Amino acid sequence: MRTKLTLPKVNDNRHKPENLELEKIGEIHNAATNTLHINDEIDSWFGISADDVKNALSELDDSQPLRVVIDSPGGSVYEAISIHNQIAEWPSEVTTHVSSLAASAASFIAMVGDKRTIADNAEFMIHNAWTIAAGNAVDFRAFAGMLEKIDSNLADMYERKSNLSREEVVNLLNGEEGSDGTYLNAQEALDAGFMTEVIDTSRKDRKESKNKPRLMRAKMKLFAIDTNGK
Repeated sequence: MRTKLTLPKVNDNRHKPENLELEKIGEIHNAATNTLHINDEIDSWFGISADDVKNALSELDDSQPLRVVIDSPGGSVYEAISIHNQIAEWPSEVTTHVSSLAASAASFIAMVGDKRTIADNAEFMIHNAWTIAAGNAVDFRAFAGMLEKIDSNLADMYERKSNLSREEVVNLLNGEEGSDGTYLNAQEALDAGFMTEVIDTSRKDRKESKNKPRLMRAKMKLFAIDTNGK
């Protein structure tokens, strides 16, 4: 699967047909748990936009910690930077959690958290920005310069929160020859410092704790039977 960081369209809505109705997902926040959900592509036309996040955050309690749950293949780089920066302004503690995939533009939204958790079966993916463009040689040189500036900005964001050197971050963004960036599993993302904790999804501890009282009652019953000679 290829994911992308797209350059923004100039005046996005200017070229949007008036009769084009794109289906938006439902509520992306849960006021009861003070949770924001980034669970779609990131884009101003469809999926989740910076305005969607702005509206959702206004419905949450900024005196309480914020939890941001991410399951997204990425999308528009500038929409995602706006989302990142809105969350960065949250006055209380922020925890970002990667529930399945934080790829491309979604991955640097994940970096905004004070605590950054990832499910043990989830993935984290980073790469350089890319776009689809048309024009002459002058235009393409300008596009290349813009992409290089975006890549440098992204490297800054990853480097600040990771355990990696600038060179190591750039190598991950570049990916191995013939690949588009780098996919990391949960443990690799933790080791790199992108994440601060891996969450066990097996529910093993909960099952064990649930079964212990039953086992205790069973032993007590057997002991009572034995001592009474019945």
